[in-house]
Formats: sequence, structure tokens, C-alpha cells
Amino acid sequence: ILFGEDFSSEEPWITMRNKLGLSSTISCEALFEMFNSQGALNNYNVIILIDALNETTNRSNWKKWLPVLKEKIRNYSNLKLCVSCRDTFINDVFEEENDWLKISHNGLNNDKLYVKEAYINEGPVMKRMIFDSRGHVGRNDRRTSHVTVVVAEK
Repeated sequence: ILFGEDFSSEEPWITMRNKLGLSSTISCEALFEMFNSQGALNNYNVIILIDALNETTNRSNWKKWLPVLKEKIRNYSNLKLCVSCRDTFINDVFEEENDWLKISHNGLNNDKLYVKEAYINEGPVMKRMIFDSRGHVGRNDRRTSHVTVVVAEK
């Protein structure tokens, strides 16, 4: 999953490659071929999910990026593209909205929801070493927590 805010002025596949920590020598075709091969090898589809296109700094870039990205991905049988955008920004992001399968989600109705339970449990401890003077080593335990909030309808 990638987020709209991760994208700037460079091509989307470059951002994908960089977010995955892959070499800058990998081309768009090589990147998509890696995704497709992984899907074929494991007998499943690899879904590139880009959430909140509207949160991209210059969201109008998607008007030129999406058709190209969609066409490139169409060449790979085990590679799929899924994007999300707030309906108030559809015209800023999509040139031809009708070319996409559209599913609307009305969000959550805050009037009907309440916090049923909320609790914090101890999480894993990350053990770190602190190097001290004269060759001494001390421990610095970084404790984490699991926060659970259960929401229910009234």
C-alpha cells in the first residue's frame, strides 16, 4: 500500500521503486515484471494500492499519470491497480472517471458510534545497548505498547 502523500513530481513507478528501497537502475518494466513474476510464482494477483490520491501535493499530476500507469499494468496478468480518492477531488485527479470501476464508500456515521472498550497492553521490548566510558556496556530497554480501541454502534 502506498499513500498519495508519498508522491511528488516524479513518475509514480519511481516513487514505488524508491519506497521499496530498490536500486535506481531498475526500470519501470523491470519493476512491474518483478511484481508480476512474484504473483505468478505464488498463484495470486499483486495489487498496487495507492490510497488517498487527493493527498498528493500536486494532485492534478494524476490526470497524466493514471492513464499511463493503467496501460502499463494492463500488460501484466498478475498485476492489478487499485486507487482511492475522496469524491470531492475526483475531478482534480481523474481525466476520464468513467474508465474506472468505481465503488463508493459513505464513511462512518459518527452519530451512531461510541467507544465500547479502550485499553493498553504491554508490547514487545526492544533491547538496545548503550556504550559507556571505559568499555562498559549498559542496556536501554525501549518498551512499546498495544493500544486497542473497540468501537460499536449505539
